[in-house]
Amino acid sequence: MTYTHNCEDCGNEWMSEVVKEDCPDCIIKDLFILTPEQDKAFKALKVAFKKCKKAGLFMYNNYGQLGVADENRISEYNDTPSPFADGYTAHNPNEFQLPCNEWADDPHYFHASSTKRR
Repeated sequence: MTYTHNCEDCGNEWMSEVVKEDCPDCIIKDLFILTPEQDKAFKALKVAFKKCKKAGLFMYNNYGQLGVADENRISEYNDTPSPFADGYTAHNPNEFQLPCNEWADDPHYFHASSTKRR
């Protein structure tokens, strides 16, 4: 049997085989709600990013390694071979591993660890 659901929060209507379930659209929105501490930390990260750009840092991501260099010394960073250095043999001491997903050019899907709304 298929049930029709209507969300009281967003007005979304959907059908499923489950008698009672939370709105999929609202669950997705809930994935991106930060705690006050997380929000403060993320805002600090955005401020730090702006400071790095203002200071003239060229930032790059090499498969999850965040690296920086003087933007006046770098003309490009791409996948075209260079006679100077590449992302594998150039050991930049100004790099660290980002503990985040480095997907870039494929469709991605978020999977909720819980389907319960906050």
